[in-house]
Amino acid sequence: VGPYRRLPQLMFDGRLPGTIFGFLPDIKADTTYFDRDASVTGTRVDVEPGITYIFNRPYMSIRPKISVMQSEYYLDDPAGIAEERISRTVPIFSVDNQLFLERRLNFAGGAGIQTFEPRVYYLLVPKVQQDDIPRFDSGLYTTSFLNLFRDNRFSGEDRVADANQVATAITSRMIDVQTGRELYRVSVGQIYYFRD
Repeated sequence: VGPYRRLPQLMFDGRLPGTIFGFLPDIKADTTYFDRDASVTGTRVDVEPGITYIFNRPYMSIRPKISVMQSEYYLDDPAGIAEERISRTVPIFSVDNQLFLERRLNFAGGAGIQTFEPRVYYLLVPKVQQDDIPRFDSGLYTTSFLNLFRDNRFSGEDRVADANQVATAITSRMIDVQTGRELYRVSVGQIYYFRD
């Protein structure tokens, strides 16, 4: 049958250029009409307002964030099985903590700076019923280091994964003092799940 066509898709991602008393509000919005022959078709409207508190120091960063994903589906099902309108509301809470340590040392005949950057990312998302929502464009992300710190393990907006988990990681980099060039980077991470 093939993938769904987006006819059309309008996206908006906005945030202020600075913080207000350390808080950074943002909003993401997406409206897409999905079309495919002999399938459920329809419009999905997603709005996700959020607010992040920014606490930055040269040696650390702490960023708690609260957002709410509101999705509305307006569907047309030739088989008459799917509901015409479906709503879903999902609150999302996360805290991203990073520490930045460094030391000078001689490396390969020159001076370098070695960094040690531990990171802890906590994510809490309640389980929400979404079996009746069609999957227009959602799928699981592949396993990668950067995907440890996503607030959803699914791409697209049709599926939101419930979570109560913490991702821990350590990154170490070697930087050439003369050029500022990164000579190498090593990262390792793990997710610990507090529920299935």
